[in-house]
Amino acid sequence: MEELPDVLRLRRQVTDLEGQIVNRKNKYFQDSQTDLSKAQEELASVMQALEQKKIQLDNCEIHAPRAGIVKNIRFTTLGAVVKPGEIITDPLNPPAN
Repeated sequence: MEELPDVLRLRRQVTDLEGQIVNRKNKYFQDSQTDLSKAQEELASVMQALEQKKIQLDNCEIHAPRAGIVKNIRFTTLGAVVKPGEIITDPLNPPAN
């Protein structure tokens, strides 16, 4: 009958260890969910910034009103800000055909 207390003690230990396993799994899933939520928020923020940069890039195209030769380029700095309507170059008139 001395074996009965040992069996009961071992069963309690097994139950305690199983409870610890469940707790660690739950904590792991909670931590993973938190990390996933943070990553999704960061991704959404980066995607929004990307969309804003695409819009800025689309607004950076410069079109000449007519074909010709460029005489003088007034802005040569990469990333220079040009106001709407500001003269960027002095075009030469194209030769008449």
